[in-house]
Amino acid sequence: KTPDGYPPFFMPLDFDRPGAYVEIFEAIAERAGFETNAIIETNKVRALAEFGEGWLVELFVNPAWYEGHEQAAISLFTDPLVEFDDILIFPPGRGFAFDGDGEQLRDRTIATVVGYLYPFEALFLRDDSPSDLLLLRKVAAGRVEAGVMNRIVARWWAAEDGRTVEFGPVFERGP
Repeated sequence: KTPDGYPPFFMPLDFDRPGAYVEIFEAIAERAGFETNAIIETNKVRALAEFGEGWLVELFVNPAWYEGHEQAAISLFTDPLVEFDDILIFPPGRGFAFDGDGEQLRDRTIATVVGYLYPFEALFLRDDSPSDLLLLRKVAAGRVEAGVMNRIVARWWAAEDGRTVEFGPVFERGP
């Protein structure tokens, strides 16, 4: 768990379950005979030190995220357990065609999460949100033309928050 979480994968501190990632990891560790100790919250400097000493396991990360970073040299990755697709989500009834050609996004206002990098972001107008939930709310309210979210996260937040959005095509396919 983390203060804000990344539902439904990692849940915020005030939820009674840790989230799907932690539950899957704990089941695998139990079957393999490993003892786990979840860290709820730590500062970044300590986390990086523990990562370098082999004390920290990051769950469900993409090796591509570490290309060019020093953590890549000390990281081991499994085969993907979950495939991730980032999709476009639209205000209801306002979807548009997208087949992977970034030109289709040129000059459109697209809701994104601050700090994330996106393919084609030089072509569209970013409208950053501090979280996935706020991004989804912005799209549902029709304040942008579309948003980019993980498919599973978008479906979970739409159901959890009672918002209606149109689920569109794949924006970026993950491993």
